[in-house]
Amino acid sequence: MIELYHSTHSTCSQKVRLCLAEKGVAWKGHHLNLRRFDQLKPEFIALNPAGMVPVLMDSGWSLHESRIINEYLEDAYPAVRLAPLDPQARALMRLWTKYSDDVA
Repeated sequence: MIELYHSTHSTCSQKVRLCLAEKGVAWKGHHLNLRRFDQLKPEFIALNPAGMVPVLMDSGWSLHESRIINEYLEDAYPAVRLAPLDPQARALMRLWTKYSDDVA
């Protein structure tokens, strides 16, 4: 089962939770309180040395960075497709998601 280390008010965590919900993928959540600096505790730093949420665990393998997590979910759980199949449309999707990471 997928495990997600996340925080309620983290926009990046929200993006991954939305992707998981849209795909209908079951997951277990580990909520981190960023105001109490849970993300800087040694057990979390072992998962992500940058000390940032979200972190996704799938079969003992960890991944961080919300955009990369969502792309992984799209590839690993293709039953519900969220990304277009057309290569040009997919490239445009990636430009928009990069823009939201860099600017928004």
